[in-house]
Amino acid sequence: MNFLFFLLFSLVARGLLQGCVTEPRGGASEPSSSQGPWPSERPIIGRRTLTSPVELSLAQRLDGLFLVTLPYSPLRIDSLSSALESTSTGQSPIGLLDSNLLNGLEPCQELLVYAAFGTREQGEQLVASLAATGFPWELRYAGSFVGRQDRLAESCERQPLPLKCGDLGFVQLHDGVPYLALSPQAAGAPAWNPDRLEPLGSPDTWALSLDVGSLGGYSTGDGVDLWDPEAAGTTGAAVSCVVSGFSVLVSGTPHHAYLQSAVAPTGPACGEPGFFADLDCPSIPLGSWALAQPRGSVEPAWGLGGETLSDPLLSRMVRDELADDPLLRDLYQQARQEAFQGHEGVRRGTRVTRYSLQGSSLLLVEVALRAGRPDEVCTGTTTTADFAGLYLDEGGSLGELLLPLRDISGYTVEGLMDLERDGHPELLLRSWNGSLEIRGRPEGGLCGMYRAYCDNPC
Repeated sequence: MNFLFFLLFSLVARGLLQGCVTEPRGGASEPSSSQGPWPSERPIIGRRTLTSPVELSLAQRLDGLFLVTLPYSPLRIDSLSSALESTSTGQSPIGLLDSNLLNGLEPCQELLVYAAFGTREQGEQLVASLAATGFPWELRYAGSFVGRQDRLAESCERQPLPLKCGDLGFVQLHDGVPYLALSPQAAGAPAWNPDRLEPLGSPDTWALSLDVGSLGGYSTGDGVDLWDPEAAGTTGAAVSCVVSGFSVLVSGTPHHAYLQSAVAPTGPACGEPGFFADLDCPSIPLGSWALAQPRGSVEPAWGLGGETLSDPLLSRMVRDELADDPLLRDLYQQARQEAFQGHEGVRRGTRVTRYSLQGSSLLLVEVALRAGRPDEVCTGTTTTADFAGLYLDEGGSLGELLLPLRDISGYTVEGLMDLERDGHPELLLRSWNGSLEIRGRPEGGLCGMYRAYCDNPC
């Protein structure tokens, strides 16, 4: 059978696996989201990304099996077709697979599945016979079927943001030392050997010290002001630090199979290398991150430690204000459809938090939309979305709109800031996987620090 025809056929077939398919056993699920007016634990899944029923059916049939796979690329289909026709396996590939659907696979991959087996030994024999094709076939354990993974899809599609907003940069804390992220194209970057990377406190992070005195606009001995939002409270007080050196760091959450391996890791399994300035501070951040900039720069204004309001009149005003918002209306229709299919009602919560920023009182309005079965977040049957907008506080009522409602699904609001003290506030956001963003009036982020995530959370 022609390979190209079979590949197209496999995308509309139901993924018959020639007698080696077992019934799916199901995967682990996340804790249920709250049924109250505001979820007690913010769900960490973003807006629904549709997956075809055929692809879902194929993934279900692959549950618990060993897969012979190849990273899919449309550019090499013709040469792959010719190579497979010359083999004596007598098989054609099963189809294409989104790796996010099975928790034994590393996410963010589109895989061509050639065959699936109940035992590792069968798969290893086929990989050996396919070596003659010249393509890098791999044997992977599928793990359990976990369905659509919207938070992973969002993470896979994320576009990198600048690491700095003006002079302000992001700081990571590893093994008790703060590291200030520099540009990947940092001026003065030396050559370095990735084989010399060593674990830094945990297998999530690997590091290498650099023998340089200047890098990315900083030099050893330079003063740096650091802000730790968890320690600063509402004051935004800075800690004075000094650049003590420079490093390469590779940091990210690896797949759980990497951590469970009986073989000691010899290098990082998640994340891209980045340049950092090592900071020597009299006190270290309480959390895993902070913000910093060169000493003497204009200090941002901070609005941290907000007060959640529970005024019924204010809540009613918020509902009236957002009644005709097109963003909410469109998603509400989608949620209603999902709720009907799952025989569950649409749950919508509203929260208002008062912040103080540069002497002004501001009201952060957050909306949480939930539909489907809350105990099946990891099987793709729940729609979740979160939105946030910012208003002036006029005596406990909504005043001037400062930041229009925008989708912040997958993020929580850590606080407010005014980077340039120009009266235009920004939102400081933190994602479910530890990534950070600063967002202002333009849609999208102004700057951010993305933490790589290579595991499947379900």
